Amino acid sequence: MPLVSDPPVIVACLFALSGLPAGLLRLLSLAGGALLVYLGASTLRGLWRERSGPPGDGAAAAPRRGGFWRAVLVNLLNPNAWLFWSLVGGPILAGALRSASPRPHAFLGGFYLALTATNAATVLVFGNLGRLGPRTSQVLGGLSAIAFLVLGLAQLWRAG
Repeated sequence: MPLVSDPPVIVACLFALSGLPAGLLRLLSLAGGALLVYLGASTLRGLWRERSGPPGDGAAAAPRRGGFWRAVLVNLLNPNAWLFWSLVGGPILAGALRSASPRPHAFLGGFYLALTATNAATVLVFGNLGRLGPRTSQVLGGLSAIAFLVLGLAQLWRAG
């Protein structure tokens, strides 16, 4: 997801290296927090429907649509990406772009290689944990939903 959602963030931050205005950061925090609360609540609602539905109705096997684009939206609304690219990554990249060297490519390549490898490892670990059965998947989904709710509420509180 970061390979899709980060480029607009990087470009915007490179144009505004002085940092994000406080109002925009607050707005991003509020939007990101609200989105995390929504995703957490909708995941819990879906888990509740799966549990309360008749056994064998196939609800657990139904594919979830739009997961990739929801993740892209979460990344775009996450103020941490904006903070990183405006305060840390952006200045490093801007400095590297001023030199006639392969440093900008090396920085971006190394950064996304590490990020993608970490994300892939996380997917593999949790994908294999999900094979332990539907109950394990439900517990993991519930824990993720609760984490989204807690992080979203914390982000709303900090922004408020």
